[in-house]
Amino acid sequence: MKVFSIARWWVWTTALVSLLAGTAGYSAQPAAELEDVIVVAQKHPQSYLQVPVSVSVLTSSMLDLAKVSEFQDLVQVSPSLTFSQAGDLRVGSVLIRGIGTTAFQTAVEPAVSAAVDGIIMGRTTQFIADLEDIDRIELLRGPQGTLFGKNATGGVIAIYTNNPTETLSGRVRASYSSDEAHAVSGFISGSLGDDTRGRLAFFSKSFDGWGNNAYTGIPAGGDDSWGARAKLDVTLSEHVSLMLAADYAEQNRNCCALMLYDTEGPLGLLVESEYAAYGVDIAEGNTTTLDTRDDFSDTQTWGISSEFTVDLDSWRLVSLTGYRRYTLESAQGGEGRPYSGQAALAVPGIFFDSNGSYSGAGSGTPGGDHGQEQFSQEFRLESQNWARTNALLGLFYWDQAVDRYFERVTVFGIGGINFGGTGWLDSTVDTQSWALFGQLDHALTDSWTVTAGLRYTEDQIDVAYEKTTLKPGLLVGPGSAAASAVSDTGVSGKLSLQYNPAAHWMTYAAVSTGYKSPGFDLIFDVTPERIAQPAPAETVISYEVGTRLEFWDNRARLGATLFHSTFDDLQGQALTDDGLDFRLTSAGSAITRGLEVDFALMPAPGWWLSIAYAYTDAFYDDYTNGPCYPGQTAAQGCLAGSQNLTDKSIANAPRNKLAIQTRYDFQARTAWAPYLGLAYRYQSDAPGDLNDDPRTSRASYAVVDLVAGLRSSDGRWSAEVFVKNAANEFYVDRKVAITAQGSYGAFLSRDAWRYTGIEVTYQFGVD
Repeated sequence: MKVFSIARWWVWTTALVSLLAGTAGYSAQPAAELEDVIVVAQKHPQSYLQVPVSVSVLTSSMLDLAKVSEFQDLVQVSPSLTFSQAGDLRVGSVLIRGIGTTAFQTAVEPAVSAAVDGIIMGRTTQFIADLEDIDRIELLRGPQGTLFGKNATGGVIAIYTNNPTETLSGRVRASYSSDEAHAVSGFISGSLGDDTRGRLAFFSKSFDGWGNNAYTGIPAGGDDSWGARAKLDVTLSEHVSLMLAADYAEQNRNCCALMLYDTEGPLGLLVESEYAAYGVDIAEGNTTTLDTRDDFSDTQTWGISSEFTVDLDSWRLVSLTGYRRYTLESAQGGEGRPYSGQAALAVPGIFFDSNGSYSGAGSGTPGGDHGQEQFSQEFRLESQNWARTNALLGLFYWDQAVDRYFERVTVFGIGGINFGGTGWLDSTVDTQSWALFGQLDHALTDSWTVTAGLRYTEDQIDVAYEKTTLKPGLLVGPGSAAASAVSDTGVSGKLSLQYNPAAHWMTYAAVSTGYKSPGFDLIFDVTPERIAQPAPAETVISYEVGTRLEFWDNRARLGATLFHSTFDDLQGQALTDDGLDFRLTSAGSAITRGLEVDFALMPAPGWWLSIAYAYTDAFYDDYTNGPCYPGQTAAQGCLAGSQNLTDKSIANAPRNKLAIQTRYDFQARTAWAPYLGLAYRYQSDAPGDLNDDPRTSRASYAVVDLVAGLRSSDGRWSAEVFVKNAANEFYVDRKVAITAQGSYGAFLSRDAWRYTGIEVTYQFGVD
């Protein structure tokens, strides 16, 4: 986008908002007023109206109304966010503005960063704990490389948990729903002495599942998890404080099963007959699989952190230290077909006797086939009480080790002979990174402010693997071993100009860049040649113009952002044209552009409304050698094993998304006051795979959630009935090809069907 176009949009937006402000602010006596929203998107507290960053804030009230309980549920309340399920959480991908990392190789960094209380997670989906006792979530859209680091080219999901309180407070919440899910959560917080405060939060939940495996009789899609988090806030002196935190969570899921919805060819007819024998019709909305083995995903994560703060007259020194561990043991067959030992050799098709999990054939150890360990240290020096300037200087260090054990046993029979194979892969990825960063905000006048920031990053990535093959066969290639390494540097920066025409009105224009380190194609089918040359670093340059406005006597708040971002060497992953392998790819360039709108309104006391909308046009700008989709012909554009994906939309990036939430608390003078809530979300259709396979595209859908409840006059008790997906609108999280079986499968979620529930809450000392 040219600078002239940005300036022209800024002028027109300023004029339009000026007219809106002049006609809307007529109320002499407001009936209600929105609370000021404080964010730390620039590493220090600021009013939402004064932050020249495209940020949306998801409050605890918004999360409660939509019954957001897990990380992947955030898509229900944020139109700019998309979560692409692809089996267990390790291979799920998070996208902001249509951009994310859709590769499950262990040697590829995410493009969207997740942080919990300032601690960067090595993997976006590493934070699996229930989203209970959350203060707010700040969704920072677009590259945030200057202040948040190298793995934030797409954006940052910054989660902030509640801090300990001085006064005693607590909450216990329990729920049960018609699909036989139940959960309990809560916290207790208060003073532990003159200078110490503590907080303990917990959760536990269980859900049998929304589907079943007819072959084994075990449910599918279930979840059994629990966790706890403790925080300790200590005032060491008048100017020195320390915040300590620790958390632990387990999640055991009988998840990740692919539900077949379509078949084709001779193998497809065979699959259909197998399902018909069990009385199952393969069609959209199928919730029954015939996997020989049940899929599972068992995760453990824990961490400790400390935030040490020294307040001086003109400066504040912050030391943020974190250590985390993450383990995952999982298995996903993915064939969706039954077989039994020798009988499988007479049935056409490929079967996974073991795919990812430890079964004794290899050298792995039970208790986790994927492990991640990280240590991070950040020092920040922040200015305080400066008249017209905010200055920040920081130093960041990161050390991460990832190990992966993957076992595969395949069965492929012709004439009673097994052409399948047996083998396993041990791999490690060690990453060390350090960065120096700084940012300066200076008020040129009372109305104009300029912001400039810069970050320098150095990365060192070492990878090694050893693949052992007991029996070569289909999908199990020959054994090998190799190591590789790469050192790289990156520079990220930001420059913005902010204009405040009035006290409750701000507009800005900004340009920012981002950097994501090189990645290695480290997967089960790896060869020495595949990891000898890493995929190049991913970079981005982004332009934004935006406005923030409060009007109608602070009863209405509007934020709007127009953006245009260009990515070079966008990293991703696609299925090869034979449907038997995955490859790490690097698109020449990609563009995402669009408009984001956040609107909040309080029409009357007890009534609030939130509307968020995102229009995203994300496409490949130069990608002439993209992978073909399975079965793609020359007439369909597949030439010599590749196709031209230039101008094609990016996978899992819907153009239009809308989220509306509203709640009304009746002003009753009785012991109990009723309240009503509604949440609505819409998503347009979107392509499903990087290779633009038309059979994996997802249709548009709209979902409505309803809440009705009673709250006691003292605020201690509340009870409510909720309905999720009230219209029973079926939708699909993701579709994938299973060409070895002549079929297509879908990943589904619990919220793809209607269910009802009841929730009871008791709390004290809480506003």
